[in-house]
Amino acid sequence: MDQAPGALSVAESIRQTLHAAMTADPSVLLLGESVGHLGGVFRTTQGLLEHFGAERVIQTPLSENATVGLAIGLAMAGKRPVVELVGGAAGAFAQVTRELAKLNSAEFPLPVVLRIPLGELPGGLHTDTLAGALLGLDGLSVHCPSTPSQAAHVLSQALQSDSPSIILESLSCYGNRSDRPAEDGATILRSGRDATLLSYGAGVQACLNLADSSPYDLGVVDLNRLHPVDSQTLAQALRESGRLILATDGPASAHSNGALGDRVLAELTRAAFLYLESPPVAVPATEEALKRALSSSLRF
Repeated sequence: MDQAPGALSVAESIRQTLHAAMTADPSVLLLGESVGHLGGVFRTTQGLLEHFGAERVIQTPLSENATVGLAIGLAMAGKRPVVELVGGAAGAFAQVTRELAKLNSAEFPLPVVLRIPLGELPGGLHTDTLAGALLGLDGLSVHCPSTPSQAAHVLSQALQSDSPSIILESLSCYGNRSDRPAEDGATILRSGRDATLLSYGAGVQACLNLADSSPYDLGVVDLNRLHPVDSQTLAQALRESGRLILATDGPASAHSNGALGDRVLAELTRAAFLYLESPPVAVPATEEALKRALSSSLRF
């Protein structure tokens, strides 16, 4: 059934993309604690068990470390597993860093897609800190889409790749119905002379809101791909302003060492060092934090 542009939410777009991929390619499998009858913790796999059966929509035990290990074995056997990781992700991330990255660097075809919600989960766990450990691993691409079309595009590309892909899905974006079209890499949403705001996931809208209301001429960039960073687009955006403020889609408290925002900022700084006129900074994507960072940056 055709949908008008913007009619699908991010969650619905993910579900539709998975359905299309599983219909076209019988090697695509879904794994996760709740991907079956529950339809995923955030209902992104709803209806897929009924359509494709339990041999392709696999309900796994409460051990995401074991689930990632199973996905690696299935990929080496010619399957294309898509894993939804939610609770207990710390052990799974250790499995990723020890096994997934190591095997991939040994040039095995390893078409594993890990889907990880980005935000505060029940029990107070925030995947911002855990996801930061994934950046910088050789051969792994890490994306965080902010719109339905971008979510579908990133997932489709990941399902066609023979290398592992990590897709961080912002909890605050699951209901987003933006009709902005998808692009590869980073997207310059608006140019600005005074400073450039960069973000991913739900933080993108916070940057656009500030740019619309601020007396300053602010640029806004949707990073989309967090690793490897789109250096070319980043340089293009910063040539005009020379000031970089990263709005992190994460907790409002100070970031702990190794958190996602810190890792992204480090990659951005390396990629754009020659264009920076003031120290870059990462702050939570709130209006107050962004205004303080902007005021500080403009003093240079």
